[in-house]
Amino acid sequence: MRNVMKKLSGKFRNRNWAVIALNAMAILAVVQNMNAGCLWIDHQPEIPDGARHFRRF
Repeated sequence: MRNVMKKLSGKFRNRNWAVIALNAMAILAVVQNMNAGCLWIDHQPEIPDGARHFRRF
């Protein structure tokens, strides 16, 4: 167990956390827009194909 934790912590130490945080915020913005966004306000007449799988209803 300790060896696994050392390997994982070593992988995460080398990552650029700013890029990871920005990617996470972008995905959260897409999910929020797909689930609660009003098409009248956003002026988005059709949903992009790449964002369809984030829709929850």
